[in-house]
Amino acid sequence: FFSSSRRHTRSSLVAWVRRCVQETEYLQQISEKKQMEKKKQEEANKKKEKVIKKLIEEAKQQIDKVPKVEKKEAKQEQTTIKSKHFSKQEMDQITEGFLARNQVTKKVSNLNITDFSSWKRRHELDESTKVFIIMGGYPDIKRALKKRGWVENKQKSSSFFDLKWTLRAKDVEMQLEDYQIVNHFDK
Repeated sequence: FFSSSRRHTRSSLVAWVRRCVQETEYLQQISEKKQMEKKKQEEANKKKEKVIKKLIEEAKQQIDKVPKVEKKEAKQEQTTIKSKHFSKQEMDQITEGFLARNQVTKKVSNLNITDFSSWKRRHELDESTKVFIIMGGYPDIKRALKKRGWVENKQKSSSFFDLKWTLRAKDVEMQLEDYQIVNHFDK
């Protein structure tokens, strides 16, 4: 009635359908597990948020219970403790140092500067001080030049330098003075 090849084909199709059904069931189980884990995670996050809110409220209530007089006394005690550690002169020095470190520095403009020597005077440099510009990374070159007493001109397009080191030749203006050195040649 059925040949052996037909029976084989039929049985392999049935096996394939069974595998598909099993895989579908397995994927559904995985999906359900992920949804359950997600719900558990959301519930845990909600619990954490509630605990944090409770702690914040308790802290606010405790802060409100502390009399304001005690707060003022505590501040006065802190200032007296600080003044016991430092003399007035030392405190003045500390504040002056702080202000000097955090003072906004003026940007020096090159609008009125016509030559390199006036640029050096404007930047309070000695006439013999060498100036360099480095475009690109090259932190080792910067460090080595600074170690040898050179000063960096941070304005990359400035024409006031003794040495200009760039990544690309097009960054160098080729109208150089006799004393200026660059790491690229004009074509």
